Amino acid sequence: MAALAGMVSLLGVSSAQAIEADGSTSLTQPANTLIMPYDATEGKASYMIVSNLAGESAAGPNILTLWEWTNSLGVLEESVLACLGLNSTIVQDAADRAPGSRGMVVVTAWETDGDCLEPVGLVDNAIVGTYTFADINEQFSYGGDAIGVGLGDSGAPMLPNGDVGSIDVQTFNPQTLDDSSVAILSVAQGESSLIVSNSTSITASLSFYNNAGEVSNFSDVSVRGATFASMKPGGGLISSELGVSTSGFLRMQFSEGAIGGGSGSFIYGVHGQSVGQFGGSSNFKYTILEPLT
Repeated sequence: MAALAGMVSLLGVSSAQAIEADGSTSLTQPANTLIMPYDATEGKASYMIVSNLAGESAAGPNILTLWEWTNSLGVLEESVLACLGLNSTIVQDAADRAPGSRGMVVVTAWETDGDCLEPVGLVDNAIVGTYTFADINEQFSYGGDAIGVGLGDSGAPMLPNGDVGSIDVQTFNPQTLDDSSVAILSVAQGESSLIVSNSTSITASLSFYNNAGEVSNFSDVSVRGATFASMKPGGGLISSELGVSTSGFLRMQFSEGAIGGGSGSFIYGVHGQSVGQFGGSSNFKYTILEPLT
């Protein structure tokens, strides 16, 4: 018992940083802001579904949703206001809003007036979303949950604010992938602290950890707006010259203060992949670290 107590004591004074909960982002609960990738280039199709589960205005059971479609460089393609009643759903075709482009759409929920025409103020815990991606030529598709961001104490959308340890992208064996689509979504606090596509470039170092935990390092990548790539060797992330031949994850490491930590910027993303008839999608994983004491 004395030895165990000593071990606990040693663990208690460890200098390792603990992982803290992310109180900003949700994939399942209603939010104020939704972030989704889209691809409406030739041979591709994307549909977005947004439902109002709990949002109401002082003037009645309606909210106004602001849809901002930006291309891969963070340039605004179209901005649309759409009224959405309580328990109602709206579907948007990316080809109607941003034909020939790919990027991200950010949907923000607003309280509105009695005619559901003018935004009055932000409303939290209101909307959820889902999106679909399809490569018509390759007959490959996947879907995912919209990334939801809630309001902070200031009344503005709140991106993760802690120190970000890393951002990781899981994958099957890159050598065996038939299809792979990676969307890296760089966002920032924009005008009036609303979430917008980040047009400023951020550089990340890349490392791949195979299923035995062995690491291979690759060239850095620069991301801004919505960056699209593939996890296949030579697809913009994993070098074809290094023999990655197992499943694992790609780790994106950013310089201190580039994202999170009060920078007003963050990186989300999704990887859709298939091997033969089997496929799926997964959101990027990340750790938020408590400050060292």
